[in-house]
Amino acid sequence: MDIETFFSTVNKNGPCTDTGKTRCWIWTKTKPGKLGYCRVRIGGKKTLAHRLAYEIVNGELTKEKPCVLHKCDNPSCVRPDHLFAGTISDNNADKVRKLRQSRGKAHSFPGSTHPASHLIESQVLEIRVRCSNGERQKDLSFQFGISKQAINDIVRGRRWLHVGGPIHNSRIRVLNETPRNER
Repeated sequence: MDIETFFSTVNKNGPCTDTGKTRCWIWTKTKPGKLGYCRVRIGGKKTLAHRLAYEIVNGELTKEKPCVLHKCDNPSCVRPDHLFAGTISDNNADKVRKLRQSRGKAHSFPGSTHPASHLIESQVLEIRVRCSNGERQKDLSFQFGISKQAINDIVRGRRWLHVGGPIHNSRIRVLNETPRNER
């Protein structure tokens, strides 16, 4: 795909970047996915629109710097001067610095604010309470429309860390509890 063809499907009046100096160019040929990135099909292969934009202008990415990062932090932006090549470590450091880490303390979209979330905080609390009262994770999985593993992660406190409620951890033994082998 040549430069003119690619950039003919771009809205050059996107939002301004953090610095407010230049506008993002938003890819309009396909809808963005849940996390905001747009995909393009070229020769039967899917690629990310911002990656293709970078490669059209700058040439193919190298093994040393295989990732395309956004200066503007707008995943739909394909403006070449908003994009730069980096390593996987650069990409990870960039998302932590910009508070876009998907897990852990640097998570910028906790709980129901995450674009891919299927639950809200009150549902997570309900899952934890119902499980602690003996309800089966399999039944909760079906009722809430999420995987059994997701239910297990919620109940054991591996997900939705900011939500309270009872957390079950089989590795934590209550004081004064008799070990199984001594019963």
